[in-house]
Amino acid sequence: MDSDLVRRAEAYQEQADCRSRNEFVAAAMENYIAGLQGHAMEDALVKKLACAIEKAVDLEAVKISKGLFRYAVELNVIMQMMAQTLEFTPRSCANFAVRP
Repeated sequence: MDSDLVRRAEAYQEQADCRSRNEFVAAAMENYIAGLQGHAMEDALVKKLACAIEKAVDLEAVKISKGLFRYAVELNVIMQMMAQTLEFTPRSCANFAVRP
């Protein structure tokens, strides 16, 4: 091991409540392994969370799409009722055409 690493480990050995270097190294290895396992669990949780969010967003998108379709159909019905009530014909609507 690098001598600087050994010096830093000795500085933290007492703080870690370890009586020997071997005990400190064993505790450090356990923490490192636990960290690796934690990252693996975090990755799995992140993937599950992303999947759950994607499903929720997809469901909401479907609801919004259906709502917009119903709105468009209702708007079409209202426009047809107005056209019949006001007796609009294709010829009379030509007067309302937008001109540049």
